[in-house]
Amino acid sequence: MGTAELHQKSSLYLTKLCEEIPERCVGSEGNRKATRFFANEMSSLGWDTDMPEFETIDWEDGGATLQADDLKFEAFVSPYSLGCVAEELLLLAKLLENYRDDRQIEIVALNGEDHYAAPGQMQYVRQNQGHFGEILLNINIDGAGYRDSQSVFSYFGLPDAIRRKVDEVVRQFDGITEGVPWPQGDHSIFVQNGCAAIVVSSKWFTENIANQQITHTPKDNIDIVDCKKVVEIAEALCSLTVLLRGS
Repeated sequence: MGTAELHQKSSLYLTKLCEEIPERCVGSEGNRKATRFFANEMSSLGWDTDMPEFETIDWEDGGATLQADDLKFEAFVSPYSLGCVAEELLLLAKLLENYRDDRQIEIVALNGEDHYAAPGQMQYVRQNQGHFGEILLNINIDGAGYRDSQSVFSYFGLPDAIRRKVDEVVRQFDGITEGVPWPQGDHSIFVQNGCAAIVVSSKWFTENIANQQITHTPKDNIDIVDCKKVVEIAEALCSLTVLLRGS
């Protein structure tokens, strides 16, 4: 698939996951619909799929607010933050649909990142307890594709041999650079279990994570996504996968 086709596919995925299925709270019908869409797309590309079930509570957002003196907190689930990540996983799945190697690749859409109990993450840990030592590298995509920022790869415990290959890939893509390490993401469950990890994000977000006012607000929407950056990230990760083959 050429770059132009990837751009078109990226836009279609983003529209589907952010506008056609805007409400994806864990346990909701929208959540189940998005999960089925992701699984069906993966299956259509020849990937074996698995959708482990877990117990959760369905909930409705009636525009609830919490007022404390002069502070006001609003309940908001961002369609972009979740949709953009799933979109990049699907693009990568497309690029790797003919991948053949003894080392297995697992593309995981963890369900419930912003849920108080992180049920998808906890389910994954339970299923893989005792097997984290078999993982060569975890790559977490979070907050990537922001239109006004370079993309960044941040590193956690990379062995020298892998670090050299990652650096080689980053040099090939003008829109990607090394970023500062940050712990607030799904990669932490892998790092805590002894895995090397890379976090793919946007430079502006990682450098302003403590005081930015975009993520998980109404500003966090499809209009701030640059599909060219999303495609570039997918192509870079595909290149890295080729370099790591047989490692």
